[in-house]
Amino acid sequence: MRTTCRVLAAAVVALLAGCTTSAAIQKGNARLLPESVTFDYLWISGVVVANGSRHGVSTLRVQCQSGVGSLSIQNENPIDNVLASGNQPEDGIFRELCAAGDQAIRRRAAQR
Repeated sequence: MRTTCRVLAAAVVALLAGCTTSAAIQKGNARLLPESVTFDYLWISGVVVANGSRHGVSTLRVQCQSGVGSLSIQNENPIDNVLASGNQPEDGIFRELCAAGDQAIRRRAAQR
């Protein structure tokens, strides 16, 4: 019980301090783990390391193809209007996620 309370308290403190995953991504304090990237018919998903822990991120495959979209973040609001050609930190995560997803899709196609 005490461990759960400490974890919850730490999460509340992090939220109040603006240490959310989306804030870390927007400040450039998150990195995508390329080996974590997976895909299905609609989504490309991966894991970022931010604030000392791992968090799921995803985007629609069609958004990668169009070069503009949003980053969905596990248990948080998405970051909208990310651009493959942009220069903001969140654009970089979007670009990396799309590129890693594209590579995974090509590998799977080559195996068939």
